[in-house]
Amino acid sequence: MSKQNGESLGRSSGKISAATATSRVTGLVRETVFAYLLGSGTVADAYFAATRIPNMLRDLFAEGALGAAFVPVVSEKLAGGDRQGAFALVNRMATGLSLVVGVIVLLGIAAAPWLVRGLAPGFDAVPGKTELTVLLVRWTFPYLWLISLAALVAGTLNALRRFGVPASAPIFFNLGHIATALIFWRVFDPPVVALAAGVVVGAAGQLLFQLPALRAAGFRIRLALPWGDPDVRRVVGLMVPVVLGLGALQLNNLTTTIIASFLPEGSLSYLNYAFRLMHFPLGVFAVAIGTAVLPRASAAVAHNDRAGLQAIYDEGLALATFLVIPAAIFLILFPDVIVAVIYQRGAFGAADTVNVSAALRFYALGLLGYTGVRVSAPVFYAHKDTRTPMRYALTSVVLNIGLNVALAVPMGFVGLALANALAGTTNFLLLHRRLRSRYDVGPGRAVRRDVSILVLDGIVAGTLTWIAWSIWSIDPATAGWVERITGLGGLGAVFLALYLWRTVRAESPQRRLLRKLLKR
Repeated sequence: MSKQNGESLGRSSGKISAATATSRVTGLVRETVFAYLLGSGTVADAYFAATRIPNMLRDLFAEGALGAAFVPVVSEKLAGGDRQGAFALVNRMATGLSLVVGVIVLLGIAAAPWLVRGLAPGFDAVPGKTELTVLLVRWTFPYLWLISLAALVAGTLNALRRFGVPASAPIFFNLGHIATALIFWRVFDPPVVALAAGVVVGAAGQLLFQLPALRAAGFRIRLALPWGDPDVRRVVGLMVPVVLGLGALQLNNLTTTIIASFLPEGSLSYLNYAFRLMHFPLGVFAVAIGTAVLPRASAAVAHNDRAGLQAIYDEGLALATFLVIPAAIFLILFPDVIVAVIYQRGAFGAADTVNVSAALRFYALGLLGYTGVRVSAPVFYAHKDTRTPMRYALTSVVLNIGLNVALAVPMGFVGLALANALAGTTNFLLLHRRLRSRYDVGPGRAVRRDVSILVLDGIVAGTLTWIAWSIWSIDPATAGWVERITGLGGLGAVFLALYLWRTVRAESPQRRLLRKLLKR
């Protein structure tokens, strides 16, 4: 059974990664359009602060807590053959979620002035900045209701092991957001409202795209009140610790935003642009693999298949690190080349490239830690243990807030990025240790050896590529468009060739992992 699970994980994560890669590419196009329109400064800071509020609530009630608590319960019902019971639970959760989140949306729109002053008190120092942020918050808040339902549908499809549609759905969010922004940029006053309206349009697209796949699986929408249902109580009971843990993480984001609001103009924008780039490989690889791990780990736990669970975790961690290690090293060594190619045009200038690159380098230091969390946390959730990740999330948040305060003054906004990376790495180390002690699950000797080899190969490849780049001696912030594209393409080709050269050896970790990732 473990072999079957491992092969299935490789196929599923590959499909999710392909779909997610497409969605992340359209996401980068979206960010490029926004950088062109906004640049950095007052308007950009206001927009990113405004979208951070509903996004924080989305992580609390939708994609984070809901997936962690809902998917294991639905997977358990499906594993027991109770398909109709699983669909009945989905209807009850959808009804309850609509009511609860709908009230939150209305309250958020009404309380927008107080939310903004609590989130970004430093904005009051710039005339009109707080008022603009309040306006944008009110436009974006309905997004929360739509994206919560989209997350519920995605979790159901993942439990049914139909990964392609939910992984592709964000493409329609990005396309709707981009189209709305470009079409209505000169219609709204101020123009940035077009970006806020696009958030709602994109969320609607993400939800609607997934509904036909759910219907094809046999699901029918029914109004079903959730009150008193024991399965709903189980999901809510599992959600509470996750919400508390994610609430701690959002408290960290809140602290970061508050501190950044007092830093020089553009600081919040620099951090946002950098985080988006760092999140590209994390979303394509680690999140995709973690998404595939959760339902399979849940099924293994339901069948008391300890060997299968260990195999799923080993392969998930090995595949994720194989893909993320080169991405992290490349982002650390060559952030300015990437930022210049993706962002530098229109209102986004050379000085913005320098500042975003500095933040990106520090964010990338935590990429392996973020990856480990994405792969390890689903194993706890599969055991319906949502409290342990919550406790360690709280610990990492306390560390992050302390580091934010300590590093903001001497390092500025890059100190906030470094604090985030250190806290994320600490979170993974705590989860890793607890997995071994509580569930006797953790990276086997072969996985640890392979990861060490991959890190060493990445460092060697990065060093040689950096030497070649130094000889070429091009400043991406001031270079022309053709030089930037040529530089990034050349760097990427050289780095990947050096990193993957060991695949010619039959027993190299790269070759083994590539075979698993590309299995058909």
